[in-house]
Amino acid sequence: MSTKFSLRIIGPNSNRRFELVPGDISHVGRAVEANILIADPNISRQQFVLHAQADHVDVAMNPQSPNQLIKNGQTVVSADWYPGEYFDIGPYRFELEATDELPVAPPTGLPPDPAGHVDVKLALEVNRIAPRWSTVVPVDEAIDQGKQNVERNSLKKVSLAVALMVVSVIIGLEFLSDGSSGGDLFDPAKVKPPEDVMDLVKPPSCQSPDACLNVAKESYQVAEKLRVSGARDLPTLYKIAKSYRRSVLALQGHTDRLPKLQEHEQSSRRILQTALDDLLFKMERARAEGDAMRQFGAVQTLLTLCAEDPLRSCTDWERTGRQLQERLSAR
Repeated sequence: MSTKFSLRIIGPNSNRRFELVPGDISHVGRAVEANILIADPNISRQQFVLHAQADHVDVAMNPQSPNQLIKNGQTVVSADWYPGEYFDIGPYRFELEATDELPVAPPTGLPPDPAGHVDVKLALEVNRIAPRWSTVVPVDEAIDQGKQNVERNSLKKVSLAVALMVVSVIIGLEFLSDGSSGGDLFDPAKVKPPEDVMDLVKPPSCQSPDACLNVAKESYQVAEKLRVSGARDLPTLYKIAKSYRRSVLALQGHTDRLPKLQEHEQSSRRILQTALDDLLFKMERARAEGDAMRQFGAVQTLLTLCAEDPLRSCTDWERTGRQLQERLSAR
């Protein structure tokens, strides 16, 4: 018997399936050469690798990726993935299903009955000699019994309808309470980062104009290398905008000393702000839908910025992440 796996990817406005056969190795990421392509800046270029085995699939995360693999509510680097399990990376959920192809037996005739041939005529003869007795009910009594049966059936239908209404109300209240509790964990005023995080970047310390120019060139080169690399995850976009910003601050207004510095700096800030706005929109949508798992994934993405700089919002992000993780663990 051979087992085929079905990988289901659920994300923003997408629901796709991919077939995995034992022995196959599939690369998942944002890179064009990936076997399973996810064109989303929240996903790394080489996000993880799937190796289908006989009864499960091995999952190995890219250790250099800022994203975390959350499998069944726990953060792991690699894991054995069995049918029925799932894991989340950013706003995407990955579910594994299995399809077993059972062997087909070759067509064969039925073995002969050891009791021999059954003569149906004997059964007909017994029925003729000793026919079955049937109870005859008077017409009036049959009508009364019919009315009672109709009344009982009507009462059962009314009771069933009332029960369904009660269950629907309970489920609706439970859903609303779950959504409101999810909303309590997500305070847009606290979780939302500053309007422009680049305004918090401090100017580098340099003593002379030549030293400041060298600092500006170094920051500019770092930003250029990251920009041409094609990476569009949130930490990389933050590093690009921050490096350009440091270069501008180091030149103290003389941005004309480096070609296109001001243009690249403004463009990188717009791209970063757009990525943050998109992430916060996904968090707000997950909150409205009562999806704590997607909220937790978005908060984890925001916390990757805290590894670069202690932003003012990091404390609120960490608190929200802990509350969401406690809520997920309690399920």
